[in-house]
Amino acid sequence: MPDSANNKLKLSPNSKKTRSAPSWNKPSNDYQLDDLATKRDIKELGLKVAKDIAESKAELVRWVVGVGVLQMTLIVGLMLKLTHSI
Repeated sequence: MPDSANNKLKLSPNSKKTRSAPSWNKPSNDYQLDDLATKRDIKELGLKVAKDIAESKAELVRWVVGVGVLQMTLIVGLMLKLTHSI
């Protein structure tokens, strides 16, 4: 039985020589310095995000007020229409 198991594997004679150490044992220093963010970059990004949030809030308030005015106009119009027909 062990002979048939060895025949199924069919390893090359040099397979032990070409094996390398597992990748978790190797130090990984393959980063690019251009990809690193500095404190200034992070601060600028934070300011940009805060500005975008403020603009979104202002736009949302405009939409809510506009929809509220439209709704009130519709309700008043319907009430006038119903009371005029009575």
